[in-house]
Amino acid sequence: MLKRHLYLPLEILPRELNSKILLSLYAAKSGYRVYLGSKESINYLLKEKKNNNQKAGTFFYKGQFINQYKSMKKFISQTCDNLVVLDEELGVSVKNYTHGINERLKNVDNISQFYCIGKKLSNIIKSTRKSFAKKIFITGWPRIDLWSPKFNRLFEDEVGEIKKKYGNYFLFTSDFGAISKVGLNKAIKQAKKTKSYKPKIKTFVKSYNDYLEFKSFIKKLALSVNEKIIIRPHPGEMYHATWYKDFKDSKNIKIVYDNDISPWIIGSLGLIHRGSTTAVQAYFNKIPIYYWQSKQKLQKKDKLISYQISNKFSTVEHFLNLINKKQKKNIRFKKTLLSKEIYMPKKMTSCQLIIKNMKKVKTKEEKKFKRNIINYYKTSFLNIFYRLLIKLNLKNDTFSRQFIQKFPYRINAALVKKKSKKLFPNTKFSFFNLSNELIEISLDN
Repeated sequence: MLKRHLYLPLEILPRELNSKILLSLYAAKSGYRVYLGSKESINYLLKEKKNNNQKAGTFFYKGQFINQYKSMKKFISQTCDNLVVLDEELGVSVKNYTHGINERLKNVDNISQFYCIGKKLSNIIKSTRKSFAKKIFITGWPRIDLWSPKFNRLFEDEVGEIKKKYGNYFLFTSDFGAISKVGLNKAIKQAKKTKSYKPKIKTFVKSYNDYLEFKSFIKKLALSVNEKIIIRPHPGEMYHATWYKDFKDSKNIKIVYDNDISPWIIGSLGLIHRGSTTAVQAYFNKIPIYYWQSKQKLQKKDKLISYQISNKFSTVEHFLNLINKKQKKNIRFKKTLLSKEIYMPKKMTSCQLIIKNMKKVKTKEEKKFKRNIINYYKTSFLNIFYRLLIKLNLKNDTFSRQFIQKFPYRINAALVKKKSKKLFPNTKFSFFNLSNELIEISLDN
């Protein structure tokens, strides 16, 4: 059967998988055949198309191709009808949208549609990229669709397991970036390769100094509360091992980085952060939010929406005073606080609005792909073997460490099917392992 194809590559599994599954299911319900998988598996599929001179479908990506722009632009134009973009790095925690846009939207001529989280981002892009204005759509994010309590059923089992294992806990979500001297030096080295690198280096140094202060603070806090402190490293932080090393002797502090952060937020007594998007997610679920302020003075650009909706504190005593007030009972969700930053459609989800816009772009239909049995078993075996080498510490280079941070577990049709049943229990989708970490999703009536 001929259908429109949607190609959805994943880069950071703990952050992207659930929202991309939700988008995939809505797309399937709307008549698309979706290919969801790692960037490597999606690229392999497109190379097969290129070899067979096939050009059709929509490539849905997280941003413009910054590092390999020319080659990827040509590759996508040879294999797909359209490139649509939703850049999750341009969210509510970005302190300078203009700087972010200049970094991430250098080349826009091959983008068919660009989806914005809200009016604020849309207006800034339109003012700086006037020729691009007609391709910008305010849709909100699939990730934010999942922040709605109506989708909490997706996480019910995980919340129960977490509470059973850890009991009551406060969750700290990190966004330091550099948490070691090695990581800081590497970040500075990378920054110097770009234009206007001095502000970036200043931010890296400040974050690293904040981390040094935070280590002392959180250990003191852990000794002052009966509840556990769960620390969630950021997916983009280099050298997660530093977290485990720095807190190995702290009995009341646990470092956990395993899956989507949502069940950890929902199950917590409160979220501690220093400017993270997760604060907004906690706000959606009426979880108490606490902004930890270091000794370094905050600038106006630091006081984003995540700061505005939080209880601020800087000392252990102040934090204890806040939690003793039992503020959870008084938390009221005020949509107007977020409306300038985040667009929330009234009669549909952001996923549905994205797909509605996407269907306006002319796209040819395609046949479904046949599985290459030899390639499927070969690539699956190599992936499993590579993960084993990393687990046994036989592969410990930077690439391997970053790989396992971004893709800490394997994905397959069974996993996606299990999640889909919680999201749409009455809809019978079809799931198929086309290749290693590449799932075909459709709704064949």
